[in-house]
Amino acid sequence: MGQAMSLLVGGSAHLYSVIFGLLCLVLQVFLRYEKYVGYLKWLTLALLSYVAVVFTTHVPWGEVVRQLAFPTLVLDRDTILTIAAVFGTTISPYLFFWQAAQGNGGPEEPLRAYWWRRCFHMPSRSPVNTCGVSAGILILEWASRMSSRSS
Repeated sequence: MGQAMSLLVGGSAHLYSVIFGLLCLVLQVFLRYEKYVGYLKWLTLALLSYVAVVFTTHVPWGEVVRQLAFPTLVLDRDTILTIAAVFGTTISPYLFFWQAAQGNGGPEEPLRAYWWRRCFHMPSRSPVNTCGVSAGILILEWASRMSSRSS
């Protein structure tokens, strides 16, 4: 949103991002839920602009289908950051609530014992799912560190 505002009116995209973040925080904290949801419903209409762009610009659909079927991936800094951004924006919000619901064994439990218990000794949860999410977080953290080193 900061970058979009910068394109529209000029100025620092970072400053606009901070302003938008603070505005969202203030609105969430100080507005009643019913009123805030009303604003968000109308702002969601802005997402229809993506559909409008498809109908107002020339899209080479053959190339789109070919790239979807056979993507050309170059494992460079930008690709790693894009993959991390996609995973971060889709997985992170769910993990905040999911991990809070999981709880920790307490400060006296060593980290290795905690992960072992989470991955293999919780019958109500799939070890593949729990360990897979944990491994995904570690991979994204590694990718983020590697991309920041290369810049």
